[in-house]
Amino acid sequence: MKRSTLLCLALLAALAVFPLVAPLLGLEFYVNFVRRVLIVALAAASLNFILGFGGLVALGHAGFIGVGAYTVVALTEAGFSSAWLLWPAAMAVAAGISALIAGVVLRTRGVYFIMSTLAFAQMLYFCAVALRAYGGDDGYTLMSRPVLLPGLDLGHESTFYWVVLALVAPLLWLMHRATRARFGHALMGIRDNETRMRALGFPVLRLQWVAFVAAGAVAGLAGALLAAGNNFVSPATMHWTQSATLVVMVVIGGMGRSWGGPVGAAVWLLLEEVLKLHAEYWHLPLGLLLVAVALWAPRGLAALGARKVLPPVPVSPPLPLAEGGGEGSATVTTTRMDEGRAAQELFRIEGLVKRFGGLLATDHVDLRIASNEIHALIGPNGAGKTTLINQITGLLRPDAGRLWLAGRDITALADHQRVAAGLSRCFQLTRVFARDTVQDNLVLALQAHAGSSLRFVRPRAQEATLYAQAHELAQRVGLADVLMREAGTLPHGAQRALDVALALAAKPRLLLLDEPMAGMGPEESARMVALIESLRGSCAVLLVEHDMDAVFRLADRVTVLVQGRVLTSGSVQEVRADARVQAVYLGTEEGA
Repeated sequence: MKRSTLLCLALLAALAVFPLVAPLLGLEFYVNFVRRVLIVALAAASLNFILGFGGLVALGHAGFIGVGAYTVVALTEAGFSSAWLLWPAAMAVAAGISALIAGVVLRTRGVYFIMSTLAFAQMLYFCAVALRAYGGDDGYTLMSRPVLLPGLDLGHESTFYWVVLALVAPLLWLMHRATRARFGHALMGIRDNETRMRALGFPVLRLQWVAFVAAGAVAGLAGALLAAGNNFVSPATMHWTQSATLVVMVVIGGMGRSWGGPVGAAVWLLLEEVLKLHAEYWHLPLGLLLVAVALWAPRGLAALGARKVLPPVPVSPPLPLAEGGGEGSATVTTTRMDEGRAAQELFRIEGLVKRFGGLLATDHVDLRIASNEIHALIGPNGAGKTTLINQITGLLRPDAGRLWLAGRDITALADHQRVAAGLSRCFQLTRVFARDTVQDNLVLALQAHAGSSLRFVRPRAQEATLYAQAHELAQRVGLADVLMREAGTLPHGAQRALDVALALAAKPRLLLLDEPMAGMGPEESARMVALIESLRGSCAVLLVEHDMDAVFRLADRVTVLVQGRVLTSGSVQEVRADARVQAVYLGTEEGA
């Protein structure tokens, strides 16, 4: 059994026996205090689930705690007293409210997301203030605690303590397991690189929505338990300062650490309790604690002592150079498509238009790509190549025009739906998950196409099939010897090979490569050419590249883009001989 598991079991045992030991030590008061810490730890853990693991900086999480508490008030006022109704109802109502709010705030980013969550929480706060039937600004006093079972008196502090522990412990465990399951890994991938996750085929908005709603539901239960524990509910529970305090707890404990929320809540509440007894201005030391954590423990207190040690594995070349190629050579044996054979059309663009204000970035572009061909898209800087790629993949929406893939109109499909249809891409700037190992990068990419990521309990590490496929994919691109290296520590060429591997995980019918050799030296470029050549026959490739030697060596056909318009399209020989291409792109005097 792992040491962390033993520590958790020991802590759980200590918490379970605490109400029995407390009277012997004269600590009866602290039974209620520890119970409050447990409930707040649950709320902080729910926030950490979306903030630390999902990267969603929600500054209104306390609003869902208040929703749960006021649900209990409303049902109690209506004559209901069963905990089997009150607590699930608190979770359900909080989940429903968070679902509605998530539908709005998840369409915003950055500071707009933060302010949107704050705005909704303040709306909830003022709604509670306006509820005169439930005490308004003065709050509402509950006359008794809910009834759980006949003969089980929740009014007894120790009994209620054990009920809270019995609820909080499994919920914390479930959230921990969720972060180790497919869902958690997908959530962390979105946090680290949302654009890349969309390109891998993950339904980003759906996953974020589920996480936001789940966190809201757990916060609602925390609110219901706080209401029962205090026998009092106040709108102050929902104020934005309470949300800010939860954020501080998560930061102190450790964002993205499984136990960061509970550790932060315990430390904050314990220090608050102690400092109130010895200092009038007790907020100052707590502020200094936050500064100290930011300076000397930026990953949080829960991360202290945890070190990630990686083996010093040497980097091997992604692919061997072809025989006969000396240093810097990229000579490959190319089997070009039979020009006399009419290749089956795989992908077609008709009349694609994209405007940015008065700039016509894509000017009625037509493009056709045959099955299994390598089609190069070239043009000077600013010609609109990346803008065109972004429209093909769904990252940008065209203003006019249609796109077809294998006879299917994909114009209206979202980016992740296009990936499912057979379209995959690499970006102009390498987009890998730098803090994860090569193996974890590949497993995450494969996960997107191996069933649903809405799996919350089974650890992904137990899915042997995904890891076996990751090994095969690493072997294909020449990264088998560096599987356990952090992706961010690899040389540039190896990172580009990994970027290609992430795109290949989708088993695409059409692979889009946006300047795959950018920033590479001659030897790395030669390896990338060999890698791209190895794809011939397995999928079609749309290659955007400025290295003309590589383009003319690899491409079956070439399309030239100038100022957002197609200048010409044809075979390599036809494009090389075109005087207009020589004038505007190749830089030769001929045709100038």
